[in-house]
Amino acid sequence: MLLRQDELRGIKPGDAASVTTAAAFGDYFHADLEPLGAFAVEALGTGILMFMIFAVTDERNAGRPTSGAGPFVVGMTVTVIISLFAPLTMAGLNPARDFGPRIVAILAGYGQMALPGPRGGFWAYLLGPCFGAPIGGLLYDFLIAPGLPQVSEEQLSMKSEPCCADQIELPNLLGKDLFQIGRASCRERV
Repeated sequence: MLLRQDELRGIKPGDAASVTTAAAFGDYFHADLEPLGAFAVEALGTGILMFMIFAVTDERNAGRPTSGAGPFVVGMTVTVIISLFAPLTMAGLNPARDFGPRIVAILAGYGQMALPGPRGGFWAYLLGPCFGAPIGGLLYDFLIAPGLPQVSEEQLSMKSEPCCADQIELPNLLGKDLFQIGRASCRERV
């Protein structure tokens, strides 16, 4: 369908004018942004996301949301990041979200428009998140984690949440023991 739209407008896949259609297959940064700037935006967005994931999931953090609200907070973080950074880079935040569709675009005939893309900036979407996520995690470890109470390994292992299939009470609707295999391996770990 996208190729048909280009054909009706007289645009051939891979031409400079086909970048608008090729953008359906991958992320393309704003025309006023250079590849290094797109890299920085992607790294910053992914770093913020990783920082928030650590803050929401760290059991030592007394200020973290309840377990039911954690996914909501992470989802809202993604929403805010996309709202802020999408006008600049389309907020990829994940190399797989960009690279896989670019491969499809190559197969669809978009060639240079797909990879390396206009101005050769596809690498910003591959490397930006790979640099940003560890930096966000390190910032959490250096800025927030030192102020949290220390928890011993023994305290962590005493959690009341079930860790194995035989600790979870599920209704047996089929009349068969579906967790027989999982129970044996679980008991070996405990």
